[in-house]
Amino acid sequence: MELRDIEIFLALAEELHVGRTADRLQLSAEQVRLSIAEQERRVGASLFEPANGRDDPRVALTPIGRHLYADLDAGYRRIQDGFATAAASARGHTGTLALGITSTLGQELAPITRLFRARHPGCELQIREVHHSDPFGPLRAGDVDIQLSPLPVDEPDIICLPVDESPERGWGLAWRATGETSVHRAFAQAALDARAERG
Repeated sequence: MELRDIEIFLALAEELHVGRTADRLQLSAEQVRLSIAEQERRVGASLFEPANGRDDPRVALTPIGRHLYADLDAGYRRIQDGFATAAASARGHTGTLALGITSTLGQELAPITRLFRARHPGCELQIREVHHSDPFGPLRAGDVDIQLSPLPVDEPDIICLPVDESPERGWGLAWRATGETSVHRAFAQAALDARAERG
């Protein structure tokens, strides 16, 4: 059975009207009827019955149709959720992002995290303090994924995107050169946008 046939069955089971189902799926009523007829042949039983006679566009689920709807709806939702999760993961915007910060840069954090969370609500931010005595140790060890770091950063294995290059309080975002993902770029964009909003 094709995914489109499942979508047609589920839509008709929800709409209980051939015309509305066709409109919803941008198909003709005949395409809906043919798909349902093929599914009924495959199952070997009627899934729908006309509400008031053979030519009525309104339909009702048969007992077998109701059972099939319950099974297919749950499976279809899992398929949709799986694709949504995979797409979000491909963008790197789900899961957890461990963010390192030194105490001197704490005031920079709130506008960035607020903007990032608004754009990527599926990504949890965990804030971790980074000590001045070992500023890149947690980053190298993988304890943090990205961190706010005072400038300059001159480390061959660390990428640093300057966000504020003012001489007295310059800082940037740092991450491992071998670990860059789209979530790093998304957080960096949020940092740049938050900085631009502040002027």
